Amino acid sequence: MGKPGFMRDPVLLAYATLAVLSVPWLLLGLAPRPTSWAVQTVLDVALVWSGGRLARLATGQRHARRFWRALQVAMLCCTAGDAYQTILVVRDPSRTDVSVLQTVMVVVAMTIMAATMLRHPLGATGRQRLRLWLDAITVLAGVAIFLWYFSLAPQLSGAHAADRYVAAASAAVMLVVVFGVLKLVFSDPPPFTLSAGLVASVGITTTALGTSVSLVLTGGRIAFVVQVLSCTPHPRQPPAPGAAAASPQRAAHR
Repeated sequence: MGKPGFMRDPVLLAYATLAVLSVPWLLLGLAPRPTSWAVQTVLDVALVWSGGRLARLATGQRHARRFWRALQVAMLCCTAGDAYQTILVVRDPSRTDVSVLQTVMVVVAMTIMAATMLRHPLGATGRQRLRLWLDAITVLAGVAIFLWYFSLAPQLSGAHAADRYVAAASAAVMLVVVFGVLKLVFSDPPPFTLSAGLVASVGITTTALGTSVSLVLTGGRIAFVVQVLSCTPHPRQPPAPGAAAASPQRAAHR
């Protein structure tokens, strides 16, 4: 038997190794703020390269190619914002606030990916499409309750109106992004594997929680660890030419 797909991809192994090694390093507080931002910038650059690589591999898959190109552009925005924040923190290590530019670039990146995911076709018809929508609505209802209980409700009780608006907007964006991930997982064919969608969902949920819980309890270390882990992609290898036409024949012989 050959090696699993995960073990055959040296780039994916490098991502996974970096993520695993980062867990104790970040949880123990061994990484100063400049180093944390620098690591995030390096991950952004790696994902820009990975997005371009996967887009080139998605030959003949227009929607998958569009998704990976959008990811590449979004990560370019994140790279610019995180690199700028890294420079600020290196120049002033005592700085704890996040610059407006970094926040704007992240919002732009999230908007690009949300729009791309919402435009991705489901690839189903009739009852199957209705079932997918009902499944998505059920999961979104659970996510909404989860975000409200752990993140949004405590922020809405605060005294500052700006904090309430930011918390509400963040929760709304998280719901849109989670819906986009679900739509991609349910689509046929999806641009990534189910495990990749689950990892991305964990990263999104933890990011939402990190704005209210992790920042208070751990200084943001747990949130950053899970975000690093969620940067470990599970790319879906595009099928070889003619595989789509051959699949019904294989199914008929089963």
